[in-house]
Amino acid sequence: MAIKHTEFMNLTQGTKSLSEYLHAFNNLSRYATEFVDTDVNKLASFKRGLGPKLSKNMAGNKSTTFNDFVSDALTQENSNAIYAASKNRKRAYEAGASQSKAPVTSKPAYHPPNAVTRYKPPQKKSNVKMRLHKSFIITLPRGATGQGSSKTPPDNRPCFNCR
Repeated sequence: MAIKHTEFMNLTQGTKSLSEYLHAFNNLSRYATEFVDTDVNKLASFKRGLGPKLSKNMAGNKSTTFNDFVSDALTQENSNAIYAASKNRKRAYEAGASQSKAPVTSKPAYHPPNAVTRYKPPQKKSNVKMRLHKSFIITLPRGATGQGSSKTPPDNRPCFNCR
């Protein structure tokens, strides 16, 4: 019986749900009747073992009876679970939406430049002016005429008058 009394004193919610903690609390409270003889003592013992998140959320609760407090705590735990589930869905959706469409590529391996190759800075363009080439000279054989012209060009010279 002393073991159950000590077990009741060390009882905490831990990773259990609130209903599991409540069930264990009610079972062990039979062995520590001095801590659950009044509603105020029972409520104080129950609050002592609550998990930190639920304890923080229920700190401002004004319930005076044990049953009202447990009811409010169950409602709060349900709200926390719904909120956590919606956050996880949102994270999964955001992660899936951006990461699934991104192409999976690996970076090319870094290869340092060879020691033999020397760096050459960009060269300035030289200011050499482009020379204009004279137009092409077309030589016509003797006796040939240009377009519609009756004149014959001189020896291997362009026909400027044939235009």
